[in-house]
Amino acid sequence: MEDDVQWLDITQDDIEAALNYAVIIEWSAEDDAFVVSVPDFPGLHTHGATREEAATMANEVIALNIAGARADGSTMPAPRFSALRADDRRPDEAKRVHAVQKSA
Repeated sequence: MEDDVQWLDITQDDIEAALNYAVIIEWSAEDDAFVVSVPDFPGLHTHGATREEAATMANEVIALNIAGARADGSTMPAPRFSALRADDRRPDEAKRVHAVQKSA
């Protein structure tokens, strides 16, 4: 069965490209771990015992997806999600965030 496993070659470019994607790290009491979501890759999750480990795992899983896409000739979604840019949010959400910031 081990012969059926195809290993991916992750390049330095894959690792650097992975850093362009935003990740969300949240504590999960249910999992007793920090769980990571990658908004640009719905359904892509990983975890770690610490925030640092979770961030490292996120970079690795994104780099693996980039290498996998290259290996099978598929395309990767462009990094789009940003918690810093209100213009990426829905218009009603951006107004609500702006109103909260004004009242603070």
